[in-house]
This record gives sequence, structure tokens and C-alpha cells, in this order.
Amino acid sequence: MIAIRSRNISTHGGGKSKRWGKDKEERQKENVWTRDQDLVGKLKAQERERNTWSSTFFLAYGSLGVIYGDIGTSIIYVFGQIFVNTDLTQSADVTVDIYGAVSLIFWTLTLIALFKYVFVVLRANDTGEGGTVALYAQLCRTMGFSPFGTMRTEDHKQVLALRSAGGKMYARPTLGEHRHRAPQAAAPKQAAKTKRPVILPYEPYFGFLCLEPWYINSLFRRNRWAQRSLMVFTMIATGLVIGDGILMPAFSVNSAIAGIDQHGGEAIDNGAIVGITIAVIVVLFLTQHFGTQKLAYLFTPIIILWLTANLAIAIYNLRTYGGAVFQGLSPYWIYRFFLKYGGRQAWIMLSGVMLCVAGVETMFAAMGHFSQPAVAIAFGLFAYPCLMIAYLGQGAYLIAHPQDAQNAYFASVPEPVFWPMLVLATLAAIVASQAVITGTFSIIRQATSLGVFPRLRIVHTDSFVEGQIFIPVINYTLMVLCIVVVAGFGGDAVRLGDAYGVAVMAVMLITTVLVTLIMIAKWRASLLICIPFLFFFVFIEGVFLGSTMYKVPSGGGVPLAGSFV
Repeated sequence: MIAIRSRNISTHGGGKSKRWGKDKEERQKENVWTRDQDLVGKLKAQERERNTWSSTFFLAYGSLGVIYGDIGTSIIYVFGQIFVNTDLTQSADVTVDIYGAVSLIFWTLTLIALFKYVFVVLRANDTGEGGTVALYAQLCRTMGFSPFGTMRTEDHKQVLALRSAGGKMYARPTLGEHRHRAPQAAAPKQAAKTKRPVILPYEPYFGFLCLEPWYINSLFRRNRWAQRSLMVFTMIATGLVIGDGILMPAFSVNSAIAGIDQHGGEAIDNGAIVGITIAVIVVLFLTQHFGTQKLAYLFTPIIILWLTANLAIAIYNLRTYGGAVFQGLSPYWIYRFFLKYGGRQAWIMLSGVMLCVAGVETMFAAMGHFSQPAVAIAFGLFAYPCLMIAYLGQGAYLIAHPQDAQNAYFASVPEPVFWPMLVLATLAAIVASQAVITGTFSIIRQATSLGVFPRLRIVHTDSFVEGQIFIPVINYTLMVLCIVVVAGFGGDAVRLGDAYGVAVMAVMLITTVLVTLIMIAKWRASLLICIPFLFFFVFIEGVFLGSTMYKVPSGGGVPLAGSFV
């Protein structure tokens, strides 16, 4: 009886243990589900805080210093590059030259920088990350392949399910966001009442024009050659961005320092300009290990002061020499410009015009530190108007002083503010170089995460913002190559501009192709939209690229060689 009773007790206890185990397992599942729901709620709360108007304008303010230094310093050298081989004093009607150049600059900035990048390309980001590698990563996930082959159908479905499980993707913290968001953390109810600033939808809405991209998806899934071609184009673009990181500091700093010659005369020779440029570049790269965050507070005030000062100078020149140059905004003067110089000569001069959009690819590559609305607001409401009016002011000055076309910027600066503007131009060039270097670090890290770039030591310079990184090997390699480029070109700003232009326009052309594939495969846009978009911008950028490739013998081959290496 004792044995039987003990057996019954043990049997009863075993059943109870099993039930208790099941209950424990169910409670664990419920706890996991509860934690997941809490996590989703926290992510949504963070997203609401991130997308408030105050946060957006704060990020827009910060983006001016980190992103727009590159395109902001283009006003130093654009007119000089356009008329580098042209003597406007011999022109029968100088207004055709100036109005034509102003019209080309205006429509290039408007169509490529404003329409293409702000309205389309910025929305093709990969969970807040930009750049050609981010575009390629999206295409891999959407079409179902990787750099190393086609995914299995089950793996592809799992990737897509994971991407859509949480609804809208949440981007990582951006530069300075935690400092702005900290006061709101104690008042979540107030944050919940704020509405998201809808500047543009996350993805464009095409309505009834949508289509199923099965054909192009199956083409890339079944064709290994197409996959490899896409990866090769992406790697070429990555190499060109690295080449941009070499050429941009050399070109922008050299162009700013060369302004000394405007007032220095024979006392400042070309060797001194080269030496000062190299010294500035060395200091710039040696301070990279401190991290962008420690210098970021200086960047935005410098660029805001730079753009505002040039806006004031432009208004002064427009009042002094008249506002007739506003006629140049009409595309009619582009026709007159080509008619005067002939097709070939005007086409070659386009290599100088395209430098006005140098830096828009940086706007896309570095947007991961901010947000799409913030970058769009900063460019559309501040950078774009300041730049366009600055070009108009230089145009008004050149109509009265055509002999200064090769050095239009520093010649148009009034005498009392020349030296302060020279110092400010040098600081702005340093900030612009910093933005390109930071973008280079980000793109190389993206390429490393895809497994298409060798693994290197990456140092995180900020304990909160994950995107603040420093790659020592890349940094010092860029420094050495920058010094070699400056010394090799002998401080010749014209040849440096030729090399820089090839890198800029080639990346833009590849970006156009990748974004078109995103529009078809991910956004499911109609071919009635995608094909005109592709052909329109491929034509424009192809013409610009052809004009820069014409100057390959004078230095344009440097970025091409660097990209293939």
C-alpha cells in the first residue's frame, strides 16, 4: 500500500509538474509578447518625438553645417571654371555670356539638386541611410539576391516579413537628436499630441499607375550577370565617392587659399599657396580622431554665416550694378548661349556649370545623421535661395567687370570685407571637406557590412550616436593622397576642378539608374513615370559627364583610376 500510494503521489506530482511547465511556458510567451508590445510602443513614441516640428527644425539647423558646406563653397569657383578659357573683354555682347551662364546654373540647381535629389532621391533611403550602397542594399532585399548570389525563396520571404513586421521602419538616432529629445522624455503625453510634419510622403504615391515589378525582379533573380553588373556599378560609385573624399578637400581648400593671390600680388607665389593648402589639409585629417560631434557645434554657425554673408554681398552687388541679371533665369538664354559659342565649345563649358551641384550626393550620403524632412527643409528654405542669389550677384558684377571672370568670386567681394571673407571661405572649405570625409567613412562602413569591402578597424567616437565613426586606415590614406594630389597638380585649381567634376557627375549618373530601379521594384511606379525620369536625367547628366570626360587628359582620369583601384 505504501509503494502504491507513493507511486500515485509521484504520478500525480508528475502531471502537476507538466501542467506547471506548460503554464510557465505560456507565461513566458505572454511576457515576451508583452515586452514586444512595449518595445513597439516605445519605438512609436520615439518616432513621434523624432518627427515633431521642433525636432525637424533642430535637425535641419544641424544639417546646414554637416551637409551643405560642400555645395555651399561651390560659389567660389563655378564662374571661374565656366569662363576659364574665355576672354569676356573680347565678347561683342557680354550679357549673352553672363545670362547664359546664370540660366544654366539656375536650371541645373533646380532640376538636379531640388527636383531630383530633394523630391525623389532622398526618399529612396534605406531606413534613414543614404548613398549608393544603401540603394544597392534595398534592391538586394526587394529583388531577392545578395552580393554573393540569389537568395532562396524562403529566405527572401523571411527578409521581407522581418522588414514589414513592425510596420514602418524606425531609423537609428541621428546627430544631436538625443540632446534635443531629452527634455521630452519626461513628458510623453505632450509628445504624443504633436503631429508629424508631413513634408513629403515616405514613398511617393502613384495611385492607379502602380504595377507589379515581377519582370525586373525575376530578371535579376535568375540572371547572375545582371546581379554582378549592379554590384560592379555600385562599387564604382563607391570608389568615386572615395575619390571625391580625396579631391574635394584638395580642390575646395586650394580654391579658398588661392584668393590670397587676388590681393597678395607677387608677394604670394603659387608655391606658398600649395604649402598653406597642404598644412590646412594635414591639420584637418589629424583632428578626425576627435570625432565630428566635438567639432559639430562650430560647423553650422560657420556655414550659416558663410551663406548669409554671401547673400548680403550679392544683394549689395545687385543694388550697385542693377538687377537686370534676373533675366538670366529664363531658359531662353541657354539657347542664346549655345547659339553664340556653338555646340562643341558650349558643351565643353558645361564642365564648369555642373560644379554648382557638387555636393548634392553628399546631401544624400550623409542624411543618415538627420532625417529626410530636415535635409529637405534646410536646402529648400535656406541653402538653395542663398546660393542662387549669390550666383545672381556675381553675374551682376561680371556684366560690369567682365575682365574678372576667371576670379569672379573674390573680385566681386567689396574691398572692406575682403580679408574677413577670405578667412570665412577657408573655414567653410574646411567644413565642406569634413562633410565629405565623414560621408566617406559612412559609405565604407556600409560596403563592409555587405561584405564587398575589406574589414577595417572602426572607432565609434560618440557613445550614443552610432553613426559617428572614425576609420584610421582610411583617414590617413586620404590624407596622404590629398597631399599627393595638391602637390602633383601644383595647386592648379583648373585641373583639380576637372578631376573633381568627373567624380561628381559619374556618381550622380549611377544614382539615377539605381533610384529608377527602386521606383520600379520597390515603389512599383508605372513605367510612364520611371522611363521619362530615367531618360531625362540620364540625358542631362550624360551631357555633363561627357563634357567633364573631355578633360580627362588634364586631370579627370584621377578619380576614374582611383575608383577602379
